[in-house]
Amino acid sequence: MNKVKKFYICQKGVLSIEASIVLSVLLFFVFFLMDFGTIYRAQNYMAHGAIQTAKTLSYKAYEYETVKASSVEIAFSVISFLYNNITREKTKEQELKVKWRTEKIKECVELVFYNTVGKDENNVKQQMIRYGIDPESVDFNGSGKENDDIAVIISYKIKLKYPFFNFTEITLRQKAKSRKW
Repeated sequence: MNKVKKFYICQKGVLSIEASIVLSVLLFFVFFLMDFGTIYRAQNYMAHGAIQTAKTLSYKAYEYETVKASSVEIAFSVISFLYNNITREKTKEQELKVKWRTEKIKECVELVFYNTVGKDENNVKQQMIRYGIDPESVDFNGSGKENDDIAVIISYKIKLKYPFFNFTEITLRQKAKSRKW
């Protein structure tokens, strides 16, 4: 009986120590899973945007390179171009057409991305912030024409809500290709 009392006296604080270790590990995994969910949602959002941008640009490439406009459409586009130059307003379509014809593919990708994913650039940037993406880090370098394909490459940074081991952000990259029509 004396040995049993000694055993219980020696084990008095063990439960508290075990609980603190298990709770720490459990909290680590819970916060890790929350950050993983943020990363997954942001990656899904940007992948969808890259795919839609590639599809839209492949259609526009077909439209700009192969479809010949009728004389009425040409006259209408000339009148609207002159009117917009007088008023100093350019529509997104005219801006895209000029950039496409001058081979500024990166700017085309950026313009189409912000107009395809949301109503305008500010709306898309608000969505990015909501998903944890740093809007200033979004970069379209590397996007361009590859033979008969249009490649959209987007790199971006996601800010982690619960930084682990001094990681405060993670850099991801999305790539989508679409064949020109």
